[in-house]
Amino acid sequence: MLNTFLAMTILADLGIATTTTYFVAQQRGEQQAQLVILTARASLTMYLGLGATLVAAVFVLAIPFLDILRVPIQQINEVGAALPFLTLAMVCHFLTGLIYAIINGFERYDITGLLRTATSLLATAAICAVVLLGFGLREMLVVQAVCLLAGLSAAILVACRFMHSTSWLKPGCSRRAVHEFLSFSVYSWLQSIAGLLSSQLDRLFVSSFLGPSMV
Repeated sequence: MLNTFLAMTILADLGIATTTTYFVAQQRGEQQAQLVILTARASLTMYLGLGATLVAAVFVLAIPFLDILRVPIQQINEVGAALPFLTLAMVCHFLTGLIYAIINGFERYDITGLLRTATSLLATAAICAVVLLGFGLREMLVVQAVCLLAGLSAAILVACRFMHSTSWLKPGCSRRAVHEFLSFSVYSWLQSIAGLLSSQLDRLFVSSFLGPSMV
């Protein structure tokens, strides 16, 4: 269930990550290092805005959404208590996707694959340890958020190394940059949504009948 919610963060992406990979790769081919930094900066700025919207949406819609799925009230209360950690995990997962997209623009898919695998293994091992020690949902979300935050930090360090700069971490973009991104990204976004719905909605519907623990 948690992985389903994390996967749902792609709904707030608007296709910007895929567009970032395309623009960064193109600008690197043209040897325009400064444009690469400006592209990364603009995409990060848009992602931060989308991330703030995502946070607001989670706090407003998470509990009613679980209620619609007929999740038991006890589990809904547990999610409510752990909502800040769930939100942090979703935001970290969301931002990490963009940093991976920047690194992929440098054609280093091997590094993003390694980072993704390492983060996943770390989170899985930590969650298993929490469960074996007898802790509950809140503690699971805490360790998940911490592991995702560590993965995000590692990805940012790698991206800074490739660009030989940290200036892209300072928010800022022009209206023209937003227009260029969105004019390209919307079709990629629609394709991603279609793939997500086909792979994740069945889990949500099944969990509404059998309970999240059965999915």
